[in-house]
Amino acid sequence: MNKIKNPVGAHFSVSGGFLCAFEEAVSIRAEAMQIFAKSPMQAKLKSVTKEEVEAIKNFKDRSKIKSLVIHASYLLNFAKPVSSDGYQIKSLAEDVINAEVLGGDGAVIHLGKSLGMDKGEAIKNYVENIKRVIKETDGSKASIILENTAGQGSEIGYLFEEFGEIYKSIGNKKRVKVCLDTAHAFGAGYDWRDSKKCKEALLLLDKNIGIKNIACVHFNDSKKPLGSRVDRHEDLGHGTIGVSGLKNFVSELRKFGGESIPLILETPQGFEPYKEQIRLLHTFFFG
Repeated sequence: MNKIKNPVGAHFSVSGGFLCAFEEAVSIRAEAMQIFAKSPMQAKLKSVTKEEVEAIKNFKDRSKIKSLVIHASYLLNFAKPVSSDGYQIKSLAEDVINAEVLGGDGAVIHLGKSLGMDKGEAIKNYVENIKRVIKETDGSKASIILENTAGQGSEIGYLFEEFGEIYKSIGNKKRVKVCLDTAHAFGAGYDWRDSKKCKEALLLLDKNIGIKNIACVHFNDSKKPLGSRVDRHEDLGHGTIGVSGLKNFVSELRKFGGESIPLILETPQGFEPYKEQIRLLHTFFFG
């Protein structure tokens, strides 16, 4: 495989401020990054000053950062009816707007959980709620990015056919894109370790959603076995997908025209391991 072309990066903390997150990303040669604009377990937006926005834009323009996405709060479950105050809609809409303000690509949100509801009703709720966010952010160039699930508990959309049903029902491919998590897909039963099965999985994804509609990949190894339907990430090469499986994935993804899709690490240990894993990605991991 040729030296990696896909922008590579990781999830960075904004606890020290948004600009600090960008500086950390550049310090470890990241070309793509993901942040929370609010606590992952809260829906309250972290404020960004005009001065900070200007500093970030200037810094980003001078750096090699090619892609930025904001991850929405884990509290959001768009598969259930939205409460009368609409805080979930407002929370995701704020993330989309914040992504655009910071010069980013969009905001990532998980597919939801049915939590005892009929699955068809849960899917209908999800589609309607995403459409509400599209309306709330009308005119924005930032995308709403839907992330696949492992099928843990009552998660919807873990099968690519069902994910495709959700995606097509929303109907606005200009504003709505997809995030593919390698660990989630592996947990859902898609085997990246076998070249033939890897290709078949991406063919299925391309048929139901379109590889061209993938905004980013959460590039994670898995702590759990194939088809476990459990969402547990692991450091690259230390999990059940392994180095060869992850290489298969990138190799096949490029054959589908995915050579420019950002690969974003969400592996467990944080900044220092990110530094080493990005170094590996830039050198021999995909060399």
